Amino acid sequence: MEDIIKNYSADFTQLQNIEKNNWFTKQRQLAFNIFQESGFPNTKNEDWKYTDVKPISRNIFSNITESNVAIN
Repeated sequence: MEDIIKNYSADFTQLQNIEKNNWFTKQRQLAFNIFQESGFPNTKNEDWKYTDVKPISRNIFSNITESNVAIN
């Protein structure tokens, strides 16, 4: 699972470099810092105790940037 978090971290850094002056950059950075500290939720976390996030943590997701998606 640590490799997945490293992959997310690399993608996050790339996203932050693309959207440096985005209005949401600071909030996104704070949220990602919390994710890096706590990792994926598990059954020890009361709010997540009935949710299995293993399928999510096994997949590698990519960022969508304005260069590869059109908004209609």
